[in-house]
Amino acid sequence: MSDSPINALRGAAQKARLIASQHRQANRGADPADTAIAKRGDDLERAAREASAELTSAQTAMRADAVVRRREERQAHDAALQSRLRADAQARSAHGRQQP
Repeated sequence: MSDSPINALRGAAQKARLIASQHRQANRGADPADTAIAKRGDDLERAAREASAELTSAQTAMRADAVVRRREERQAHDAALQSRLRADAQARSAHGRQQP
Protein backbone atom coordinates (compact mmCIF):
# COMPACT_ATOMS: atom_id res chain seq x y z
CA MET A 1 0.00 0.00 0.00
CA SER A 2 1.34 3.41 -0.88
CA ASP A 3 0.93 6.57 1.12
CA SER A 4 -1.86 7.84 -1.15
CA PRO A 5 -4.56 5.39 0.03
CA ILE A 6 -3.44 5.96 3.63
CA ASN A 7 -3.72 9.72 3.15
CA ALA A 8 -7.17 9.28 1.61
CA LEU A 9 -8.29 7.12 4.55
CA ARG A 10 -6.78 9.60 7.00
CA GLY A 11 -8.64 12.45 5.32
CA ALA A 12 -11.91 10.51 5.35
CA ALA A 13 -11.51 9.66 9.04
CA GLN A 14 -10.73 13.27 9.94
CA LYS A 15 -13.68 14.54 7.93
CA ALA A 16 -16.02 11.99 9.53
CA ARG A 17 -14.85 13.01 13.01
CA LEU A 18 -15.26 16.69 12.12
CA ILE A 19 -18.80 16.20 10.79
CA ALA A 20 -19.77 14.19 13.89
CA SER A 21 -18.29 16.87 16.14
CA GLN A 22 -20.04 19.68 14.26
CA HIS A 23 -23.35 17.83 14.48
CA ARG A 24 -22.85 17.31 18.21
CA GLN A 25 -22.05 21.00 18.75
CA ALA A 26 -24.88 22.25 16.54
CA ASN A 27 -27.43 20.10 18.34
CA ARG A 28 -26.10 20.41 21.86
CA GLY A 29 -29.21 22.23 23.07
CA ALA A 30 -31.65 20.17 21.01
CA ASP A 31 -34.57 18.39 22.58
CA PRO A 32 -33.31 14.99 23.79
CA ALA A 33 -36.63 13.48 22.77
CA ASP A 34 -35.94 14.30 19.12
CA THR A 35 -34.97 10.84 17.97
CA ALA A 36 -34.10 11.92 14.42
CA ILE A 37 -31.31 14.20 15.67
CA ALA A 38 -30.09 11.59 18.13
CA LYS A 39 -30.12 8.87 15.45
CA ARG A 40 -28.24 11.10 13.02
CA GLY A 41 -25.67 11.86 15.72
CA ASP A 42 -25.27 8.17 16.50
CA ASP A 43 -24.88 7.36 12.79
CA LEU A 44 -22.22 10.07 12.37
CA GLU A 45 -20.31 8.85 15.44
CA ARG A 46 -20.44 5.26 14.16
CA ALA A 47 -19.20 6.34 10.72
CA ALA A 48 -16.33 8.25 12.35
CA ARG A 49 -15.37 5.20 14.44
CA GLU A 50 -15.52 2.94 11.38
CA ALA A 51 -13.39 5.32 9.31
CA SER A 52 -10.82 5.53 12.10
CA ALA A 53 -10.77 1.74 12.44
CA GLU A 54 -10.29 1.33 8.69
CA LEU A 55 -7.38 3.79 8.78
CA THR A 56 -5.78 1.91 11.68
CA SER A 57 -6.21 -1.40 9.85
CA ALA A 58 -4.66 -0.02 6.67
CA GLN A 59 -1.72 1.45 8.60
CA THR A 60 -1.14 -1.88 10.32
CA ALA A 61 -1.22 -3.71 6.97
CA MET A 62 1.19 -1.18 5.47
CA ARG A 63 3.63 -1.65 8.35
CA ALA A 64 3.38 -5.44 8.06
CA ASP A 65 4.08 -5.24 4.33
CA ALA A 66 7.11 -3.04 5.00
CA VAL A 67 8.45 -5.55 7.54
CA VAL A 68 8.07 -8.41 5.05
CA ARG A 69 9.70 -6.37 2.29
CA ARG A 70 12.66 -5.44 4.52
CA ARG A 71 13.07 -9.07 5.61
CA GLU A 72 13.10 -10.24 1.98
CA GLU A 73 15.64 -7.55 1.06
CA ARG A 74 17.83 -8.56 4.00
CA GLN A 75 17.63 -12.24 3.01
CA ALA A 76 18.55 -11.40 -0.60
CA HIS A 77 21.47 -9.28 0.57
CA ASP A 78 22.63 -12.04 2.95
CA ALA A 79 22.40 -14.64 0.17
CA ALA A 80 24.44 -12.45 -2.19
CA LEU A 81 27.05 -11.84 0.50
CA GLN A 82 27.24 -15.54 1.32
CA SER A 83 27.67 -16.38 -2.37
CA ARG A 84 30.43 -13.80 -2.73
CA LEU A 85 32.23 -15.11 0.37
CA ARG A 86 31.95 -18.67 -0.91
CA ALA A 87 33.38 -17.64 -4.29
CA ASP A 88 36.23 -15.78 -2.57
CA ALA A 89 37.00 -18.81 -0.41
CA GLN A 90 37.00 -21.10 -3.44
CA ALA A 91 39.26 -18.70 -5.32
CA ARG A 92 41.72 -18.63 -2.41
CA SER A 93 41.61 -22.40 -2.14
CA ALA A 94 42.22 -22.86 -5.86
CA HIS A 95 45.00 -20.27 -5.83
CA GLY A 96 46.69 -22.00 -2.89
CA ARG A 97 46.68 -25.39 -4.66
CA GLN A 98 48.24 -24.02 -7.84
CA GLN A 99 51.39 -22.71 -6.14
CA PRO A 100 54.22 -25.29 -5.71
